[in-house]
Amino acid sequence: MLASDDLGATLARWRGWLVQAQTAGVRHSGGQRIADALDLAAQQQPERLMDALAAELRAADGLGPLCRWALATLFTRGETEAFARRLLVSAPTSARAAVALGLAATTAAWADSVLAELADDGEREVRAAVARAVGWGEPPSAMRVSAGLRACLPDDLFSVERLLAGLTREGRELSLDASALEVVHAILAATASAARPDGELVKT
Repeated sequence: MLASDDLGATLARWRGWLVQAQTAGVRHSGGQRIADALDLAAQQQPERLMDALAAELRAADGLGPLCRWALATLFTRGETEAFARRLLVSAPTSARAAVALGLAATTAAWADSVLAELADDGEREVRAAVARAVGWGEPPSAMRVSAGLRACLPDDLFSVERLLAGLTREGRELSLDASALEVVHAILAATASAARPDGELVKT
């Protein structure tokens, strides 16, 4: 990959292979190899990869799901907010989710802001990625915790459980303020209501 004169063309070719395999109903074995190659490129030729990904991730069937580790590597390289926001312009769902997951690698304040924006994304997949990123990363800021919880609205109980488990891993203490607790309660109430055929809320 790194020897290629045109990384964009290489990524497009890889995407074509994956699309063909998916269309044929065959599980493609190259996914992890592609993810590893992308991460290596992020480490060794970051500028070239950033330009190639900015174009590739706009494709509806792009390599977004395989890019999160490469994006994590890129996002730890100094000031990369402009790059992250460039990726989100006209980005399909898979690309927005990949960006959210990649942001788990950095505790920069700008990343908190981007995650807070993605927490209100219209697609559940993207919001779930935000919650996952907040739970994965280093001890997060209050703003990031708030974004992670808000991303689980209205009723993504699975993501809430995974998020809280991540925030308290390795014996970490977690203190939620009143507004955060209100969000958790709202999610529990919505989940309980959905589970009741009569629509009545149960006590939580």
